Amino acid sequence: MLCGFGIVILTTQFLGADGRGHVGLLVASFNICMMVTQFVGGPSIIALSLKVSPATFLFPAYLLSTILGLLVAVCFYLLGICSYQDAIHIFFLSIALSWTAYHQFLMLGINKPVWANDLQAIQYTLLLVIATCGFLFCQAEYGIYVIATYFAYFATLFWSAFRLKAILTNLSWKLDGQIISLLLKKGLNSQVSNLLQFINYRFSFYAIAYVLSKADVGIFSVSVALAESIWILGKSIAQVHIAEVASSCNSTIELQRTYTLTLRSLLLTLAGLIVLLALPSSLFQLVFGNGFAASHQLIWWLSPGILALSGQMVLSHYFSGKGIFKYNNWAALAGLFVTICLNLWLIPLLGLKGAALASSCSYLVSTLVLWVCFINYRNV
Repeated sequence: MLCGFGIVILTTQFLGADGRGHVGLLVASFNICMMVTQFVGGPSIIALSLKVSPATFLFPAYLLSTILGLLVAVCFYLLGICSYQDAIHIFFLSIALSWTAYHQFLMLGINKPVWANDLQAIQYTLLLVIATCGFLFCQAEYGIYVIATYFAYFATLFWSAFRLKAILTNLSWKLDGQIISLLLKKGLNSQVSNLLQFINYRFSFYAIAYVLSKADVGIFSVSVALAESIWILGKSIAQVHIAEVASSCNSTIELQRTYTLTLRSLLLTLAGLIVLLALPSSLFQLVFGNGFAASHQLIWWLSPGILALSGQMVLSHYFSGKGIFKYNNWAALAGLFVTICLNLWLIPLLGLKGAALASSCSYLVSTLVLWVCFINYRNV
């Protein structure tokens, strides 16, 4: 979380609102691309690794995800969402993220949650250190940040591969039709909700860039990044829970554990939000630079949704661990529908406040839908 704050401060101070907006759009784009590549396997690899040898499905996953990543990057460019240069960055960075995600899911599947959680910390730390050195000793520009991202993401990928060297050294290079079919079937089921949810989180970036400007994206992205950095607490709890659910045979204990962890995630997120909201607007101006004082006010509008979604994380990981993805899909679709409708209505009307309000309403709706699904599932 501290490294996340550091990266936000670094980009705002050295790149300004416009540069921060460019970074926000790039990061959103290669994450969307990465999530599409995860249609091959995705989070279902956690459960799959308990039934099938990982050595048999990792190479097909690597290959097919690379092909999908290339197709998505080309689509981004052809649709005018990004430049030719950014399309190249989107492809390579999404593949690094995708392959690292496979390793992370595999770590959870073999019950190594600490290894999995360490990967994100390593990635953020490297990005912060390398970008800081680049800005201080080379040049403070967008291209330096992109180079730092390459170093951080690929170093994390190689480290995760080293951790799993016992499995990767026995990798099968065969393309088995049944394995590919299984990866696509499981991946589509498990990843559709994640992709929809992420687009739900980031659709406002593209809407703001279209209606307002990249500088406005930069200001809004600071609010979102700070608010979402608190999610790291809930995500860590949820990742441990998904591994426990996937390997558990006692549904009563699973349900009790889900309630306990949901409450813990909510309380930790609430504590983080209280601290963040207690900070004065003048401090935001001082820390992030000119023009970013408005980010503090936007966090107030985002907070209800951020808090609600911290509880939803545990529920969605519970269903993923059980291999039941339809409820996550329903919740994500409901949230995305609200996001698109409210962003198109409220951004022209209220500007950045409209984007924050739309996001918060969307998060609340998707959380409500998933809670209803969870209660119904529990009573079956």
